[in-house]
Amino acid sequence: HVPVTVWFDTGIKAGLTGGIILNGSSHVIRAVAIDEDAVTPVNTMQFAAALQGAFIGTPVDISANLSRDAASGEIRCSPITLGQLSGNSGESMLVFRDTGDLATSPMLTVQDVAIHPNGASIWGVRLEGNKLVGYEAAGLFPRTIGKLFGGVETLTGATLNVQLLTAAPAYTEEFRSGVGNVVGPLVSVSGFEVLDEEATLVPADETSVFSAVTGTLTHALLSINKGTAATDLPLGTMQISPSLTLTEGEYTLTYPEEGALRFAAAAA
Repeated sequence: HVPVTVWFDTGIKAGLTGGIILNGSSHVIRAVAIDEDAVTPVNTMQFAAALQGAFIGTPVDISANLSRDAASGEIRCSPITLGQLSGNSGESMLVFRDTGDLATSPMLTVQDVAIHPNGASIWGVRLEGNKLVGYEAAGLFPRTIGKLFGGVETLTGATLNVQLLTAAPAYTEEFRSGVGNVVGPLVSVSGFEVLDEEATLVPADETSVFSAVTGTLTHALLSINKGTAATDLPLGTMQISPSLTLTEGEYTLTYPEEGALRFAAAAA
């Protein structure tokens, strides 16, 4: 579990679409202790200037502390040194991408820390499990999410596919070829957008149509099209509820109005 108190919706979207890359080199990522008694963070805030009045000390560059674990998809963060701090106690730590101007620097998370500034000590912060970003909720594939946040892949300009499943996957799969329980054809999603609110992925079409489908349908798999099953990247699944058994024929998958995948809401 990652001790996150706030995921900033537009920050999650930026991570998915290349606006915040947590690979230790592409973008300058900073952390700063904040006093939530001064300014209360809420998920709809976008830029670090919104919390500047709550900063305790000076934001420090943690870019070199970041790395992606290829097996789990987690963005790891080695222990952080925040420097000498004074003022009120800090309940949280803000993580944001520094663009050079706090008014345009997108925020990613606020995470629980316990800091009691005394004006002398240099404070070290170790995140639980060393995880800065980890996705543990059912419905998302952590290894693909890690590639997006790590800048290995981006949803910007991507093409998606959808496929029907007869049972839930393990969500540990790296490529679509590893996802079992597949039934029916692979169908291309004509287009999509990622909304600011909870970084919700919404297909352009309301439905996808599948032919010659047999079996009991329980989930629909969305994946990033990379050309083959061995390279396509599974993103997440939608649950078909209640499950539906077809003997043979056409099936129309209808996407919910609120979006097919909601990344910020699913972040753990």
